[in-house]
Amino acid sequence: MRKPDSSLRHWILVFTLTLLFSLPGLAQSTSTLRGSVVDSSGAAIGSATVVARSQATGIERTTRTDETGNYEFFALPVGAYQVEVRAQGMQTTTMSGLLLQVSQIVVHNFQLGVAKGSEVVTVTGETPVIDSGTMTVGQVIDSRTVQEIPLNGRHFVDLGLLLPGPVTPPANGFLTAPLRGQG
Repeated sequence: MRKPDSSLRHWILVFTLTLLFSLPGLAQSTSTLRGSVVDSSGAAIGSATVVARSQATGIERTTRTDETGNYEFFALPVGAYQVEVRAQGMQTTTMSGLLLQVSQIVVHNFQLGVAKGSEVVTVTGETPVIDSGTMTVGQVIDSRTVQEIPLNGRHFVDLGLLLPGPVTPPANGFLTAPLRGQG
């Protein structure tokens, strides 16, 4: 049988350890940053990249906005931050000097404008080499290609070897190149 004071010592030890390990949880030194990202018309921008960079340490955390344009950083160390927001097709917005205090929830919303495009994308379509309607393989070599390609002593018939499918005829006797018109 146990002595009553042994049980009391056990409970005092458990209470002391619980209190000792729970004290760091009371001294929170972090904050939360949240907000939304919208375009100039007020529509939410989903999948925008939001980067929070500590100006004191240079450490950065990155998150993405959800489909409603909202973002949130949990447990950011206190201090001054630079926040950058990027989205495809939109102007990048940077905000410096955002001060986060202990146990503070800061809400900061961003509005992005449409990026000015200086890049031109040209999409061209060419006729495929393989015609799926028939079993033939072929391509037309136009006059521009014939005139501009450096033949370097080759005969114009040799241009046919650039197309898919032709076979080079074997060399005859002492000739190193096939005769024209064969093969």
